[in-house]
Amino acid sequence: MHSFILLACSLAALLVAMTGWSRIRKPDIFLPATLIGLFGGVTNVWATFYIQNTSPGPLSYLLVVGMLFLFIASGLYLAEKGGLPGLCPKVENRLLLGGLGTGVGVLVGLTTWRIALLGAPGLPAFMTNLKTGPNSGLYTALLVIQSGLVEEPMYRLFLISGIVELLSLTGVSRNSRVILALMVSSVAFGLIPTHNFAVTAVVGLLFGSMYLKAGLAPVMLAHMAANAVALPLLLGWW
Repeated sequence: MHSFILLACSLAALLVAMTGWSRIRKPDIFLPATLIGLFGGVTNVWATFYIQNTSPGPLSYLLVVGMLFLFIASGLYLAEKGGLPGLCPKVENRLLLGGLGTGVGVLVGLTTWRIALLGAPGLPAFMTNLKTGPNSGLYTALLVIQSGLVEEPMYRLFLISGIVELLSLTGVSRNSRVILALMVSSVAFGLIPTHNFAVTAVVGLLFGSMYLKAGLAPVMLAHMAANAVALPLLLGWW
């Protein structure tokens, strides 16, 4: 199911990018999409292939970086078109928003860890080699970084703004479109195979609400902070 969602979103992002290329190629969208796409894509490939104990080929980098670029560029374009937040709101207290995002992420990480202690599924079995593998600390850090840079642009920025734009064709009120987009994106987030559906869907609602209020950057920080806290605890490092 998740593979189908990923494929459908990738094709939709490609279609949006082709349609809105005249706007997307402008520096305020193209530059952040390129930088985040490169950094997030490369860290994702490194962390993923380390966990799988395989070596990535050039095609892996091209596909992941290209897909992430499409999600960010298309998402920023759709968000601007639909009057939704972009990367970061144009306000003076951006540092405060970043701090709040990080604080929320820490709380989410601690809560996720406590829920796992109560019997909910915790760390996926295929990640257990992070405990003892060579350079496990480095690759755990890469896994933490890529989580916010890869998953948030897709599930919050692109999916929410895309659904809001799609539903605009139906005559549904804007508030209803935003609520439906938030719910659908949270369910899709919960369907990631390595995640516990119930816990992750609730986190998706929280992060999605944060995105709608504060933009993408604070949510990426929140996601990274949550994993920075939860992963070492679940691995038994603390």
